[in-house]
Amino acid sequence: MLRVLAAAAGLGCGDLAARLGLGNGGDPDSRIVWKYSEAAESITPAIDDSTVFFATVTRGVRAVDKRSGALRWAATSGRSGFSPGTALLVVGGVVVYPDADLFAFDRRTGAVRWVFRDLPTGSPGYTSLATDGVRVFAGSGSGDAFAIDPTDGHLVWKTRIATDSTQTVVADPVVDAGLVVVTYSRPGGVATGGICGLDAVTGAIRWRRELTPAAAGQPSGGYRRAAVTSTLVVVSSADGRTFGLDRGTGSITWVTTRDARLGAFQGDWRPVVVAGDVAVVGSSGFGTLAGLEVATGAERWQIDPKRGSFLDLMTVADGVIYLAFLPGELAALDPQTGQLLWQTPSGTANTYWTYPAVDATRLFASGVAGLYALRR
Repeated sequence: MLRVLAAAAGLGCGDLAARLGLGNGGDPDSRIVWKYSEAAESITPAIDDSTVFFATVTRGVRAVDKRSGALRWAATSGRSGFSPGTALLVVGGVVVYPDADLFAFDRRTGAVRWVFRDLPTGSPGYTSLATDGVRVFAGSGSGDAFAIDPTDGHLVWKTRIATDSTQTVVADPVVDAGLVVVTYSRPGGVATGGICGLDAVTGAIRWRRELTPAAAGQPSGGYRRAAVTSTLVVVSSADGRTFGLDRGTGSITWVTTRDARLGAFQGDWRPVVVAGDVAVVGSSGFGTLAGLEVATGAERWQIDPKRGSFLDLMTVADGVIYLAFLPGELAALDPQTGQLLWQTPSGTANTYWTYPAVDATRLFASGVAGLYALRR
């Protein structure tokens, strides 16, 4: 079987065994199904029915068989250094790689189908992307939000989110039922910013909410990806508070209080994800995870996993939260109770960068030493 897979991948049997992490006494993490040993970038993979796509530290994209871990194709953006993107995206016949510009590779062959650039100063390949199946939505490091046609890469709309000439980062769009939500921040000096809701078809701004700080001198602005429900948008501000906003108007429905342990001018960056009636919120300042009632913002539970600052985004599948701790462990969390269901071992060679892609039975995670498939 190994010889067949090696031939399909264009490798010798020994090379394939090394790539798949076989023949070395096994991995200490019993959840690992296979490992493709090529150093991965800190970018969440993307998946389709049969393939997992991941980014490498050489700013390349690899397509790997989901079942076996065998290489299907390799491609590159032609750039060097680290990518500003945080997640790959599969839509239609392409996988889109946010790498300052947007690079779309054919899912079957790896051939470049299109490249989207916003010259002279734009950077649509920044943080993560979103899709409604018809458009790809992107933020930028230059104050704009974009919608791009995934079939050929042409611009559908471009909307200015920045309110003045100050550098503005527009990050991590999310789309739900015709509404696109982006966060924005002005990182110079004491950070400020907010959140904006746009029409997915036209790019028209439906509402904007500047997230002013709890007190003067504190950092503020929307942090990473918001979570959208049928009635609310849940977003954290850099001052350490989390907001529940009316999804139709952007008006504030509820807001949490700042943690009393924070210094007068200290920020706390709090990634958020919603699972059912609970918003799970992390903390850069205290390393905690908390479960908030989505309807009211009231805290249901809080845990301290003692894994250091928690800055990364999370994902939810079948009512379970999957996340990566800063030291490099993956974990699964019950959002209703705050119980950690499992956590990969510490202190092994298997160090994971960021939250995984999830299918019905497996997780696919980028790590320092490669791409991993793990049992859920």
